[in-house]
Amino acid sequence: MGIEITGADVVPELAYNRVFMESLDITQHPQVVEGEHPRYDLRVGYRLYAIDPDGKRHYAPKVHSLDVPDFLNLAQERAVSGKPALLQAIGAIQIAMAELLEAKGRTTKATIV
Repeated sequence: MGIEITGADVVPELAYNRVFMESLDITQHPQVVEGEHPRYDLRVGYRLYAIDPDGKRHYAPKVHSLDVPDFLNLAQERAVSGKPALLQAIGAIQIAMAELLEAKGRTTKATIV
Protein backbone atom coordinates (compact mmCIF):
# COMPACT_ATOMS: atom_id res chain seq x y z
CA MET A 1 0.00 0.00 0.00
CA GLY A 2 1.49 3.34 -0.96
CA ILE A 3 0.26 6.63 0.46
CA GLU A 4 2.10 9.90 -0.03
CA ILE A 5 1.47 12.83 2.32
CA THR A 6 2.24 16.56 2.31
CA GLY A 7 3.95 18.56 5.07
CA ALA A 8 6.35 15.74 5.94
CA ASP A 9 9.73 15.99 7.65
CA VAL A 10 12.60 16.43 5.19
CA VAL A 11 16.24 15.65 5.90
CA PRO A 12 18.98 16.07 3.28
CA GLU A 13 17.80 14.20 0.18
CA LEU A 14 15.08 12.33 2.10
CA ALA A 15 11.43 13.32 2.44
CA TYR A 16 9.56 11.16 4.90
CA ASN A 17 6.33 11.56 2.95
CA ARG A 18 5.12 7.98 2.54
CA VAL A 19 2.93 6.01 4.92
CA PHE A 20 3.54 2.33 5.72
CA MET A 21 0.63 0.66 7.51
CA GLU A 22 2.05 -1.79 10.05
CA SER A 23 -1.15 -2.95 11.67
CA LEU A 24 -4.91 -2.66 11.38
CA ASP A 25 -7.26 -3.71 14.17
CA ILE A 26 -11.04 -3.50 14.00
CA THR A 27 -13.08 -4.36 17.09
CA GLN A 28 -16.82 -4.87 16.77
CA HIS A 29 -18.76 -4.49 19.99
CA PRO A 30 -21.53 -7.05 20.59
CA GLN A 31 -25.07 -5.88 19.89
CA VAL A 32 -27.72 -6.79 22.45
CA VAL A 33 -30.70 -6.12 20.18
CA GLU A 34 -30.88 -7.16 16.50
CA GLY A 35 -31.01 -4.08 14.30
CA GLU A 36 -29.17 -1.95 16.84
CA HIS A 37 -26.51 0.37 15.36
CA PRO A 38 -23.27 -1.65 15.30
CA ARG A 39 -20.13 -0.11 16.76
CA TYR A 40 -16.68 -0.71 15.31
CA ASP A 41 -13.54 0.76 16.86
CA LEU A 42 -10.52 1.01 14.60
CA ARG A 43 -6.82 1.30 15.38
CA VAL A 44 -4.11 1.72 12.76
CA GLY A 45 -0.39 1.52 13.43
CA TYR A 46 1.76 3.22 10.82
CA ARG A 47 5.19 4.69 10.26
CA LEU A 48 6.52 7.19 7.74
CA TYR A 49 9.21 6.33 5.25
CA ALA A 50 11.34 8.02 2.61
CA ILE A 51 12.73 6.75 -0.66
CA ASP A 52 16.30 7.73 -1.49
CA PRO A 53 17.56 8.46 -5.03
CA ASP A 54 18.60 4.78 -5.38
CA GLY A 55 15.05 3.61 -4.62
CA LYS A 56 15.86 2.31 -1.13
CA ARG A 57 13.26 2.82 1.60
CA HIS A 58 14.21 4.47 4.91
CA TYR A 59 11.65 3.89 7.68
CA ALA A 60 11.23 6.39 10.49
CA PRO A 61 11.71 4.72 13.89
CA LYS A 62 8.47 5.95 15.46
CA VAL A 63 5.27 3.94 14.97
CA HIS A 64 2.23 6.23 15.09
CA SER A 65 -1.19 5.08 16.27
CA LEU A 66 -4.47 6.33 14.88
CA ASP A 67 -7.51 5.46 17.00
CA VAL A 68 -11.01 5.90 15.57
CA PRO A 69 -13.81 5.03 18.01
CA ASP A 70 -17.16 4.25 16.34
CA PHE A 71 -15.59 3.98 12.91
CA LEU A 72 -18.96 3.14 11.30
CA ASN A 73 -20.46 6.42 12.49
CA LEU A 74 -17.54 8.37 10.98
CA ALA A 75 -17.86 6.38 7.74
CA GLN A 76 -21.57 7.19 7.50
CA GLU A 77 -20.96 10.90 8.16
CA ARG A 78 -18.30 11.01 5.43
CA ALA A 79 -20.54 9.17 2.98
CA VAL A 80 -23.33 11.70 3.51
CA SER A 81 -20.84 14.48 2.71
CA GLY A 82 -19.93 12.81 -0.60
CA LYS A 83 -16.91 10.77 0.53
CA PRO A 84 -18.06 7.11 0.57
CA ALA A 85 -14.64 5.37 0.68
CA LEU A 86 -14.73 4.50 4.41
CA LEU A 87 -18.24 3.07 4.19
CA GLN A 88 -17.26 1.10 1.09
CA ALA A 89 -14.24 -0.23 2.99
CA ILE A 90 -16.48 -1.57 5.77
CA GLY A 91 -18.61 -3.34 3.17
CA ALA A 92 -15.48 -4.78 1.53
CA ILE A 93 -14.24 -6.07 4.91
CA GLN A 94 -17.56 -7.86 5.51
CA ILE A 95 -17.35 -9.46 2.07
CA ALA A 96 -13.72 -10.45 2.71
CA MET A 97 -14.68 -12.07 6.03
CA ALA A 98 -17.35 -14.15 4.31
CA GLU A 99 -14.84 -15.15 1.61
CA LEU A 100 -12.25 -16.11 4.24
CA LEU A 101 -14.74 -18.28 6.12
CA GLU A 102 -15.44 -20.16 2.89
CA ALA A 103 -11.81 -20.26 1.69
CA LYS A 104 -10.55 -21.68 4.99
CA GLY A 105 -13.28 -24.32 5.15
CA ARG A 106 -15.12 -22.88 8.15
CA THR A 107 -18.38 -22.99 6.19
CA THR A 108 -19.60 -23.99 2.75
CA LYS A 109 -21.55 -20.75 2.21
CA ALA A 110 -21.28 -17.36 3.94
CA THR A 111 -23.80 -14.63 3.12
CA ILE A 112 -23.79 -10.96 4.09
CA VAL A 113 -27.07 -10.08 5.85
